[in-house]
Amino acid sequence: IDTTDYSVYFDGNGDYISRNVTTLPVGGSQITIEAWIYPQGYPDGTYNGIVSWGNRTCTGNGVLLSIQSSGRPSMACWCNDFTPAGGSSANLNQWNHIAMVLNGTSVTLYMNGQSVSGTITSAQTFTSNDLRIGSTDLFGRYFNGRIDDVRIWNIARTPSQITDNMNKSLTGNEPGLVSYWDFDNLNANDLAGSNNGTINGNATFISDNAALYYSLQGNLIDTVTPGNSAQIAIQFSSTCLLVG
Repeated sequence: IDTTDYSVYFDGNGDYISRNVTTLPVGGSQITIEAWIYPQGYPDGTYNGIVSWGNRTCTGNGVLLSIQSSGRPSMACWCNDFTPAGGSSANLNQWNHIAMVLNGTSVTLYMNGQSVSGTITSAQTFTSNDLRIGSTDLFGRYFNGRIDDVRIWNIARTPSQITDNMNKSLTGNEPGLVSYWDFDNLNANDLAGSNNGTINGNATFISDNAALYYSLQGNLIDTVTPGNSAQIAIQFSSTCLLVG
């Protein structure tokens, strides 16, 4: 059994992951952001930051995926936001999947596979700088809890792509995947691109991660010679799992 699966804990008071110059999507026509979160409290009423990048101005150069104190997801392009008053809420002290799909002026937010849709006033063009994981931007609004398996795409993922793959670990080579952080190597390196992050504040890696599983296609064939060994990481989903 592989026990080297990690997430990052943020205490909600100055902890975040950053990168100043990025290669993240700059066109607002199609973007998807996903993450697994384990909220332990909500310091801010509307924008507890999970993933953001770009300049924080009212010209639409920045984007944010966040969570409200109600546990519902929220997003912002600064002065052009979507903060739904309805829809599914996250469970405190449990792992939850959150996602945002931006397709032109259409926005769909997901919480544990349940969606709520809305619109923003105009399509955005983001600047590729000031990546933050665990806060909104340079000015704070920090996340309190654990974050794992952060994914940024330059495509608008469909509802089935979100729900069918949110529990699956990625290889880093999926079409449209720009950046991917699973934190399992005890760093904030990007497994799909070049956006390696830096740990700030008291953010720490802990051996407690979202319950993802690995999908095998075809036959897994390997040869182990006498005296040697091979290790396969296996994670079980409780869905359809029989015990006894």
